[in-house]
Amino acid sequence: MTPGTQSPADELPATTPGAGRLALTPPPSMLRRWLDSDIWFSFIRSPAIILSALITVLFFAAAIFAHWVAPHDPFDLATIDLLDSNLPPAWQAEGDSRFLLGTDDQGATCCRRSSTAPGSR
Repeated sequence: MTPGTQSPADELPATTPGAGRLALTPPPSMLRRWLDSDIWFSFIRSPAIILSALITVLFFAAAIFAHWVAPHDPFDLATIDLLDSNLPPAWQAEGDSRFLLGTDDQGATCCRRSSTAPGSR
């Protein structure tokens, strides 16, 4: 600096907090920036968008955990046993925990029947 010139920090009155130095604040985190954005504001204000996001998450969860929901292979005919035919759902007294929704008259699980129904793919 040349003599007689002042920096902008020197022009502040002495009673101002932080006079003569710059206040350094850390930049906001990515999460804080997202929560303060217009996209998030519009998202939480629209019930239709929230419902569609929940349905999308439900579909992805069903796809990820499909082998736990319906553990029997629908195309493996060797797993069908006629002795397991017409079993009630698992929550009833005669139900079997292997067949959550019960079995049909051929011994196939109802989960399997619903996953291979026409139009379900």
